[in-house]
Amino acid sequence: MSDDRIHIDWSDLEAYGARRPVAGEGVAAGEGVVGQKCPICHAAIEPGEAVRKCSECKLWYHVECWADNCGCATFGCANSPDAKAQLGEPSLSLRTEELGGLAPPIPSVRPAPASYGVHPAPVSGPAYAGFWLRFIAAFIDGLVLVIPSILLMAFLGVFLHAAGANPETFAALLQVGTLVVGWLYYAGMESSGLCATIGKRAMGIAVTDVYGNPITFAKASGRFWGKLVSAMMLYVGFLMAAFTSKKQALHDMMAGCLVVRR
Repeated sequence: MSDDRIHIDWSDLEAYGARRPVAGEGVAAGEGVVGQKCPICHAAIEPGEAVRKCSECKLWYHVECWADNCGCATFGCANSPDAKAQLGEPSLSLRTEELGGLAPPIPSVRPAPASYGVHPAPVSGPAYAGFWLRFIAAFIDGLVLVIPSILLMAFLGVFLHAAGANPETFAALLQVGTLVVGWLYYAGMESSGLCATIGKRAMGIAVTDVYGNPITFAKASGRFWGKLVSAMMLYVGFLMAAFTSKKQALHDMMAGCLVVRR
């Protein structure tokens, strides 16, 4: 049977003042001791064998076993070879060959790779439509409105002539009718799913609220009638689209709208 006990190199312990027990320190086994088993080798103690008794746990040992074990085999006993408790954590080195080659190799520990935060790409805001895109879109819409304006003029002319109305009444009604047609055209188209009139759609721009959502008919109506205020300011309200940070004209600000590129 192989000896699985660990043999300690006493040259390391003697540096701390430890003294190895001597095999001859003991007494001959007598009556009351013979037949007991040594706690270390588990062999029965024979008459006349050199034995010694642990002063703490009162167990009998073969003197040679006590010496080889460096003391009592009872864990926690004051006479046990607990080098850490007795000698203040000495540096005890056990050779691998003394452990029968059972000591597992120490795995190499690699540092974890550094973790770098991934910053999301900044979200760009909407591309606002500039003054000249809006100007060309308005010009196209003006051409689109020419046909319904001519039809309205012809209808009012025939109706008022039959009624005997004077030219001033004809001019006033024509102006009001033109505004109503323009209002229905702009408000209806800009609040639709297209979010743009024919001219704006041709230029690739659309009208939204300040959050980029489609606008309602009421908001589109407010934007249209706000153009009258921009026009009364010598058209400065329209020119503001060339200088404001979000390319908003005065009527856009009044209605809370943006004109953006699609």
